[in-house]
Amino acid sequence: MAYRLLFALAAILLSPFLLYRLFGMVEQMRSRQIVYLAVLLLAFLGTIGGSLLADMLYPQGPADMGLTLGIIGSYGLISVTALLLPYILFWEQLPQKICLTVLSIGSVLQIPLLFAFFVNPEIRDGGPLPLFADRLPLPGILFDAIAGLFETAGETGYGIWFIIALSIGLFIQMALISLFLYLAGVILMREKSQK
Repeated sequence: MAYRLLFALAAILLSPFLLYRLFGMVEQMRSRQIVYLAVLLLAFLGTIGGSLLADMLYPQGPADMGLTLGIIGSYGLISVTALLLPYILFWEQLPQKICLTVLSIGSVLQIPLLFAFFVNPEIRDGGPLPLFADRLPLPGILFDAIAGLFETAGETGYGIWFIIALSIGLFIQMALISLFLYLAGVILMREKSQK
């Protein structure tokens, strides 16, 4: 069990740097953005499609281990691509040393946020519907307000909205954090250059 936890932590911490390196190998900015969008689309398809498939094939219990790991990996890929969003948009703005420092901070911040995302209250049949705020500290309250509209559509309508919005919310949450860190790096670089 401990080695699985260490492997998961290493994957969370190292995957942003691996993708950063992969995107850095693509020379043209337009091509880099296309590769980024393809990876992001693949991650969204993995989470939404995998979750819907697990819901259909295993309605009463946990899904197959391979499918579960695929869904978890897709959520991780969404988190990592969200962390890399500012670097894809503004690749040449910061020196590589600052980029790697800011990316390191973002990688570490993923750990508590992904922990909150995956470790949450159990959902019981006939019990209250799950809350986004339990899983997404930043955009969760807004998503819960929107989800109130879907409660009238029944549990199925809410379930589909919950699956789709979890992926979108995770991306928004991590992208906001990454943009904040990136802007802090830009401000620090300006102050340093003015001195």
